[in-house]
Amino acid sequence: MFKKLSMAVAAGAFALAGAAQASLVNGDFEAGLAGWGTTGTTSSTGVNVNSGLLAALITNAANTNLSVFTGAVIPGTGGGGISQTFSLGSATTLSFIWDFQTNETTPSSFNDAAYVVIDGTATLLADTKSALFVGAPGNGFNEKTGYQTFSIGLGAGSHVLSFVVTDVGDTVVDSGLYVDAVTNGVTVPEPGSLALLGLGLVGVVALRKRKHAA
Repeated sequence: MFKKLSMAVAAGAFALAGAAQASLVNGDFEAGLAGWGTTGTTSSTGVNVNSGLLAALITNAANTNLSVFTGAVIPGTGGGGISQTFSLGSATTLSFIWDFQTNETTPSSFNDAAYVVIDGTATLLADTKSALFVGAPGNGFNEKTGYQTFSIGLGAGSHVLSFVVTDVGDTVVDSGLYVDAVTNGVTVPEPGSLALLGLGLVGVVALRKRKHAA
């Protein structure tokens, strides 16, 4: 009886952990851009991939209104972007890798830029004034930051995640953002879930003591 109850509590713990997190859809882009909303010029690509076989590529080759697309103030004349809405049952860490590339002369007054936008708040990843180096053969761009990692903690609830690249000052020379390995990371259990699990373990211990006393 004790063994069965222990197994039931363990199963409940796994169920709580599974229910606590709703993963992003196609965060590795191995299914192209399925599950992501898009605007402007976007694609999945097998070029300049850091993880898996495909990555997302967002460029400003076509200018669309990125402030409307993301709900955030995005400087410039517009560009391209991808976006996804997802829900979390508990706090977690969102992370991804990215590489900004450009054909602008750097540093440039035509300061093309790439942003990640989370729940309407835009964070600059890089622009043409960032530290860039030559070396993007075959990608269609002259300079790049190279792949870097971004991580941020998110609370439980619904979230909107967007990646955009904007033109600034002109709409002639293109820049792009490669994104890959978007993941929810490790979930932090909710206090309520931990409390329920603790009560279950206390019950198992009490039952075991009662059994030995008898």
